[in-house]
Amino acid sequence: MIPKLPVTAEYKNELKKAVFHIIIFFLIYLLLILLAVGLAVVLGFFAIKVFTFKFSFWSAIIAAGMLSSGLFIIFFLIKFIFKSYRFDYSNYVEITRAHQPKIFKIIDEVVNEVGTQQPLKVYISPDVNASVSYNSDFWSMIFPSRKNLTIGIGLVNTTNVSELKAIIAHEFGHFSQKSMKVGSFVHQANKMIHNMLYDTEGFDKAISGWAKVSWVIQIFMLISIKIINGIQWILRKTFDFLYLKHMSLSRQMEFDADRIATYVVGSDINATSLLRVDISDLALQKSLQHHINNTTNTKNIYENQSSTLHFLSKKNNYEIIDGLPNLKDEELKKYDRTKLKIEDQWSSHPTIEQRIKKIREHKIPVKNLEMQPAKTLFEGYEKFCEKLTEKLMLMNGNSSENFVNDIEFINEFEQEHNKFEFSEIFNEYYDFYNPKVSDTILDAPTPSDENFEKLYSDEAVNKTILLKSYNEDIETLKNLNSEEINIKTFDYDGIKYTTKQGVSILKKIEAEKQEIENFLKNNDEKIYRYFYEKASDKDGLKHKYKVFRKIDEAFDAMLEAHNQFTPHIQFMFQVLEPDQIITFRKPLLQNEKIFKEKLQMFYDLFVVQKYLNDNSKNILNDYLVANNQYFINQEYLQNEVDQLLIVLQEVINAANEVFMLAKKNLLDEQSKIYNEISAK
Repeated sequence: MIPKLPVTAEYKNELKKAVFHIIIFFLIYLLLILLAVGLAVVLGFFAIKVFTFKFSFWSAIIAAGMLSSGLFIIFFLIKFIFKSYRFDYSNYVEITRAHQPKIFKIIDEVVNEVGTQQPLKVYISPDVNASVSYNSDFWSMIFPSRKNLTIGIGLVNTTNVSELKAIIAHEFGHFSQKSMKVGSFVHQANKMIHNMLYDTEGFDKAISGWAKVSWVIQIFMLISIKIINGIQWILRKTFDFLYLKHMSLSRQMEFDADRIATYVVGSDINATSLLRVDISDLALQKSLQHHINNTTNTKNIYENQSSTLHFLSKKNNYEIIDGLPNLKDEELKKYDRTKLKIEDQWSSHPTIEQRIKKIREHKIPVKNLEMQPAKTLFEGYEKFCEKLTEKLMLMNGNSSENFVNDIEFINEFEQEHNKFEFSEIFNEYYDFYNPKVSDTILDAPTPSDENFEKLYSDEAVNKTILLKSYNEDIETLKNLNSEEINIKTFDYDGIKYTTKQGVSILKKIEAEKQEIENFLKNNDEKIYRYFYEKASDKDGLKHKYKVFRKIDEAFDAMLEAHNQFTPHIQFMFQVLEPDQIITFRKPLLQNEKIFKEKLQMFYDLFVVQKYLNDNSKNILNDYLVANNQYFINQEYLQNEVDQLLIVLQEVINAANEVFMLAKKNLLDEQSKIYNEISAK
């Protein structure tokens, strides 16, 4: 067993804050209960007086209204007690010690080393994840429930035994120290408030149904609702700071669980298991999306995940060790050069980068390294994969009978991926950046004596990545200044600033951005002059540059039109009365005319028609000539609503595809010129 680890100062601080806020919450809640009971007693007293003063139908109704008014308020405050939160295991597969002795041996080792309880049950899920879960209700604060361990098969498929052990140790690390109980109390307190604020459908129906008995009852129910609204206002204010404390404590809990896992397996193993999670999940999601987009299916998507993982690793030049990509810490920040740091107070987990930094600080040597694939721990592994593949496909609405094997899948996947792949000669210069050359240079380029390697040097590529980061930072700071993000301070380039100082930092970033844009503009002109001078078809190169610029402008205009129109459809996703729907439909139809005009302009461009596929043309054509009303005779016209939703997604897909094909067409022309030069 690992030694009993002392709680860190940061964790102790968050625990103290959490305990303080829990006490404050329960004092507020107790006060509300006492006031509600007091009100119910007073109303009950007067109800008896009214009922016994002179018995009649109306005295009975008034007494019932008074009495029920107080009881409804009390019930509102305690209804969460009767709410049970059941974890849905329907898409999981339970495994047992008798059938899976190897994985249970690893679980036993972790339980013994961490010093915690055995899981009640162990499940396998379709995901790239692991978690500890349990069915909870109010009483679980007093009578703790035993936890269930869930291991994602997508995680098993992309880890070795030691890495999987680290992940399991992290999950059990959450429950190895008594101080974790505080987190459970904060979590339950949040659920209590959430129940009273948002889980009110059944309560609302009950109070509405009772109010229909008589107009007298209705008056008392309206009074009850007003009082409940006041209670909710108090709880809403309480929820904000309590939820923030829960998130802050949760982040420290993650660090603490990482620390425990690190002592079980060592710093390097724990770090590498985290480093690979994102790309493993990306590989599974891309595999799944490929099948959905192409209406294909597979018996074992985890074979596809492995093939996609190797493909992505090759593209990113990741080292492969024992069949798995070995990512380095610095690769987390490869394309992120931001100097802006904002702590997300609403996040329950620290970033992977923050977690790995803490793990490395412990400097624990690797223990009992086991490099064999984690899937060797499971008897009948292929059958698990097939069963969970079927569940995953059905969860995502894919019931296609067009099954393809892994070789067919990866061939199709690579072909689709390479459709927009740029030549390696450009050194990723265009991955986040689009060529920009003025008409003056296009029509009358001066001779060039530039060196090709310098044009696409690491310095130039870094400028494109910096420009991307600056654009993201500028957008974030603008949101800060417009108060769309509720924070008080942020760090920029290692210095802390208040939100009010964001304006001055914004000016600084915009000035630095302008310098980079000037550099890239100058570099783009040099690139054009270089290729123009060496091109055998100079007019062809010039034409491709002009076509791409038109597409670039049309793409931006179409995205802007799409973003301006989509807010007008949000009412379709809400439960509203017919008159409310008709009220919202009016601006939708008015703005749809503008959206269609801009879509027609995009669609009519010859260069757009050149790159649009037939399916996109049919979808856009049908929509442009349709005269949809969406809601008639008290109900939605579902076919029209579905058409609109499909079109809005297709507009994005079509615009992206047209843009990327035009960009690739231009860059392929430059690549062709380069190859012709190299061949001489």
